[in-house]
Amino acid sequence: MSTKLKKLRCCCTSLYRANAVRYGRTMVLLVVGLLFAAQPAAAQVSGTACIKEEIGGNPSCTANDVRIGSYKLISGPTSCDPTSTTPITVTIEATIESGPDRYNIGLWINQKGNSAQSDTTGPNCYRDFLHPTGTSTSCQQQGGPYYAADANVCGDVYAQNTDPCGNKITGPCTGGGGGTCLFTKFTFTVDILCNDSDNDGTADVSSCTSWKQSAGGVCAGALDTDPGTGSKCNCSSVDITGLHTGCTTAADCDDGIACTTDSCEIVGTNGTCSHTTNDSACDDSNGCTTDTCNAATGCVNTANTGAACGSSSDTVCDNPDTCDANGVCQPNNEPGTTVCRADAGACDVPENCDGAGSCPADAFEPAGAACGSSSDTVCDNPDTCNGTGSCQTNNEPGTTVCRADAGACDVPENCDGAGSCPADAFEPAGTACGSSSDTVCDNPDTCNATGSCQTNNEANGTACDDGTVCDGHEVCSNGTCNPGTPLNCDDGNVCTADSCNATTGCVNVGSCPADTQIAPTATTCSDFANGTAADLTELFYGTKGGAINSVSPGVLFLYDGIHLGSTGNIVVTQSDGTWARLLGVHQAQVVLYDLSCTKLNVGTVSISADGSVVTISGVPAGDYILGIKYDPTTLKGYTPPDPTATFNFSVVAGGIGSGSDSVDVKPKP
Repeated sequence: MSTKLKKLRCCCTSLYRANAVRYGRTMVLLVVGLLFAAQPAAAQVSGTACIKEEIGGNPSCTANDVRIGSYKLISGPTSCDPTSTTPITVTIEATIESGPDRYNIGLWINQKGNSAQSDTTGPNCYRDFLHPTGTSTSCQQQGGPYYAADANVCGDVYAQNTDPCGNKITGPCTGGGGGTCLFTKFTFTVDILCNDSDNDGTADVSSCTSWKQSAGGVCAGALDTDPGTGSKCNCSSVDITGLHTGCTTAADCDDGIACTTDSCEIVGTNGTCSHTTNDSACDDSNGCTTDTCNAATGCVNTANTGAACGSSSDTVCDNPDTCDANGVCQPNNEPGTTVCRADAGACDVPENCDGAGSCPADAFEPAGAACGSSSDTVCDNPDTCNGTGSCQTNNEPGTTVCRADAGACDVPENCDGAGSCPADAFEPAGTACGSSSDTVCDNPDTCNATGSCQTNNEANGTACDDGTVCDGHEVCSNGTCNPGTPLNCDDGNVCTADSCNATTGCVNVGSCPADTQIAPTATTCSDFANGTAADLTELFYGTKGGAINSVSPGVLFLYDGIHLGSTGNIVVTQSDGTWARLLGVHQAQVVLYDLSCTKLNVGTVSISADGSVVTISGVPAGDYILGIKYDPTTLKGYTPPDPTATFNFSVVAGGIGSGSDSVDVKPKP
């Protein structure tokens, strides 16, 4: 196993700097600590920027005051695949080597297999720090509590030629640099991609250490351990002892395929898996299949479709047995729909196979089966079999009703006994029938002497108003007073309450909140909704060393009244012209409220990496207030505009523009 480390320079001249430089850097650290003292920090943090992207500039990370001597796998998988894009979780014991006193020791690891010193592809670094801490005399560098030269929570290292804790472990520095180093052990758990940059069969990871030159200052966790200067860091690729990138035993090569023999061939430190197929392991004892082993998918039992199997009997109701496409031996008996004896006459029946390979005995049509004439009238019935092979006629007797009473204006007729039905007869005109209702739109019904019942309704269109304008003008239609067309009191304004007065008609009350507005820190949804929110039109920045180092105010809000006629997306786009710098979204605070400023949990929020586009997708139809909290401090570290720039914000809801606003950024007066 090889360890990829830069040589450690442990000589005194490389470990200490002039007092003047130390004093100057101490003052810089003090100022930075005062500026950022109120910012929260964290313990272990994943998905953060790596060193260059975190502190800006071009950090050289050339100092060897504190660096990683080795990594050892404590728990997690003992082997991994460098081609896999799935992270693995490993617990690692780090041995940290140091020479002089150094403070606020930070650990940086690239979780995506890239460089921890600089990774422009995204926030891919894990950060940690020495914790827990003890005191400057009650401490243990072999797992904590760690040496603490000051009152903050970030552990320090003491000079290798001192022993304030009384339990130091020192020894020759590794990497060929010579000298004596203090050994500090720290254990942490991290998700990483499997990587073997030197192809030596042992997984490695790009790591950096960082530190402060002087004690004191604020350090509340991993995010407060930035290097004191661009050189106060050390970066290298370090093997993880115990985590192999190839196989070590045949058990590592188990491919989950039962019919393959798995083996591991080791050449040097690299192990390679092989898998040999065994067709005999796939025998399913079925004569209708051919059995093989597929190295990728396992046993394959291919059906011998159409091959002979079972009985060879071949009769009118039975065929020889064969294998089907599923590898099952089928009897191939003729189905019950196969005729094995044809119909011999009108009162005979055909016989079908019984499905078990036999033809049943001959049979006849049952009594009542149709035969002969099929004439079927009210006074004549179709001919039928008598059950003994004869066909009989079936005329109706003279007592049979051949035409029933068809309604209040009709009378019944009986057969005449000769197979005929007399002419139809009706009730006389004026005979009462149907409805006796007598209303403004309807009169009692009467017969018309031709068998129809007349409704005697008032003419369609006759007025029958109910005295209210809200349901429209009522008129008679087919004997019923039909409602008119109700007034449509929807004025198209989603923010008004629409109603109807029975006498005066439509009433529309209410108004919408203001359009898109950029507002200052602490502005609430209610301030925006009731129109009391102040407009924020300017951001002011300060510079130091040619770069922006402060922005006021520190946060701002964008509010907008939203209407969606149907489920859709809300998209907020930010642009700033030629300066090409954008405001980030503060802690992903994107909120939809109802018109009463109650927070809602609807839609799915996504934010582009640079904050230029905020999308809330799948928002149901309705009326909302949108609130987004932006973070102007994301401009820190950038070269200022020349000298001003304008940030423009555009809101689109359901593909329709909802509003826009802008804010200028300019130097502090």
